[in-house]
Amino acid sequence: MSSISLGEARAGTSRTARARRARLHDGPEPWSRRDAVAVAVVLLLALIGLVIGWLGVSDTVDLDSQTGWLGFGIAAVILGGFGMVIWLLLGLRRVAVLRREVLTELDRRHPKPVRTPGVLTDGQQFGTVTGMRRYHAAGCQLLEDKAPSFAAASVHAEAGLLPCPICTVGGAPPPDVPPNNTGGGRA
Repeated sequence: MSSISLGEARAGTSRTARARRARLHDGPEPWSRRDAVAVAVVLLLALIGLVIGWLGVSDTVDLDSQTGWLGFGIAAVILGGFGMVIWLLLGLRRVAVLRREVLTELDRRHPKPVRTPGVLTDGQQFGTVTGMRRYHAAGCQLLEDKAPSFAAASVHAEAGLLPCPICTVGGAPPPDVPPNNTGGGRA
């Protein structure tokens, strides 16, 4: 990615193409110049406060008068800590915005195929793996990379398994299968 903006110099760039183009963050860091200046001012104030506190403490030998200057220096260190926290939060916020933009652009360019769950019938074969509490349709992603055993929905229901609410319509069992307890947890 180039850090040089070509702007309108590109031949054949239409207004709609420019409007559709995703905003790209131009730079390796998530902070803007304004963020850096604001945090630098806060840290500079904290540093000045720390130096003033240090000079105040070093000028006195009385413990009571040193306590006030020590408190001033501690407050300056706390101010510097807040400045760094603000710096990190600004970067985190910008990274989240950039991530959302990238994911939106990926979804726009590569839409996911729409899967419509079918109606459960007793003739359909549903799969399960040892340890699962629910049975799944053959195309369910929860069965991918596993070695499931397939049977009718009524067989799984008799074994105490529930239908998967993701790959079945509403998670409702077929009409001939009596509802059993609603176990939670694993799929």
